[in-house]
Amino acid sequence: MVIAFVGGLGGAIALRLYTVDNKLKQDLSDVARTEVSTLRIGDAPGFMALMRSASASWIKDQRARFSRYQELKTQGALQLTDNIHDVTVDGPRGRVLVEEDVKGVHFNALWFFWHYADGWRHVPSDLTFWGDPQQIAGNVTAVKYDALDSTFAHALASRVDTWWTQGCALIGCANPPPLIVEIVPDPGLAAQWAAPNTLRIASPLAAGDRAPDDPPLAADLETTIATRISEKLFDLASGQLPINANSDAAWLHQNIIDWLAATLTGHGSSARIGFVQSIADHYGGASAVAAILKQLSTNSDISVVAVALNQPLESLTVDWKSFFEWRFELEKNLIATGDQRDFLTLWDASANTQAMQHWRSPYPALPQVQSVTLARDASGTVATLSVLNGIQTFSAQFRVVGGTWKRIA
Repeated sequence: MVIAFVGGLGGAIALRLYTVDNKLKQDLSDVARTEVSTLRIGDAPGFMALMRSASASWIKDQRARFSRYQELKTQGALQLTDNIHDVTVDGPRGRVLVEEDVKGVHFNALWFFWHYADGWRHVPSDLTFWGDPQQIAGNVTAVKYDALDSTFAHALASRVDTWWTQGCALIGCANPPPLIVEIVPDPGLAAQWAAPNTLRIASPLAAGDRAPDDPPLAADLETTIATRISEKLFDLASGQLPINANSDAAWLHQNIIDWLAATLTGHGSSARIGFVQSIADHYGGASAVAAILKQLSTNSDISVVAVALNQPLESLTVDWKSFFEWRFELEKNLIATGDQRDFLTLWDASANTQAMQHWRSPYPALPQVQSVTLARDASGTVATLSVLNGIQTFSAQFRVVGGTWKRIA
């Protein structure tokens, strides 16, 4: 009899708690829909009445957020639905995911609430209210995340597992160590290495007004993550090679990383990867890129490419535009730092007078190479460049001297 009474009392309490929890969830969902309605009709006072915080700057941010929504609506770029997902209550804390369509792409906005005496109110993000810690184990990687980032984590996990092994094979590193990726609810975090093989990434839900839902991994973020991974793979393949920032090695280093990231993701700027891609296209694919990396040293000039491919530099079938733009950028940097010695090494000794004229009167803007034409004369191969500097076009020339490009005009 006593046992039955206690059991019945326990059941009644559980039912009461369940009912209260459901009521809180329903109320929270209703308030979130009210907020969506204020955004849809442009009701700024009604919107701000739902905001609550002791932080004046956060309240100011919400006024700015309201304005951003109205701008998107005016542009016809935003569709607000009444779809509220993942309504979660934990005591007085609540959170919801609100579905939004921006320029035809599905997004989720994450809103946090607190239950006051007068009901639920939208409050600043609670980075401790992100769900239980979870992990996805791949063949050579592990993605660690909190439950709120589950969709993003699953989209990322399959990619990084492939990138880590495929990228290593492409540039010639062997047996990469296990990779750990941590998704962290920190809006100020850039994708960065926290330990030798642990990459920390900010949760997209923490980083802005909204995060993409379909697809859950935006192209720009995918490129950023792939670039960080490519940087690490380059270090593994090169044995942590130190790079002189004022050498062609620095340009090759960045170009190989950009090419690798673009190869892994399937998208990237053709202008940034054109040189390395042309090498892969004409000289044996990724193995040619790996051969250059293997030959690379701290202070390598562009001749290292000819050595790695066993071809004269001037005979290579490559896109030279980005390389010569790099040389103009390097000239500008060396002038800015007062490094005349290294500046003059970029020029042929026969053009010393012209070199000093450029040293004293550098270009006001970074020149952009429009075209490169290679031709032979009595002294060898000359590259003639059509270059845009601001609104003016000029011609510049480089010659292969001692196996590398030297500027002559």
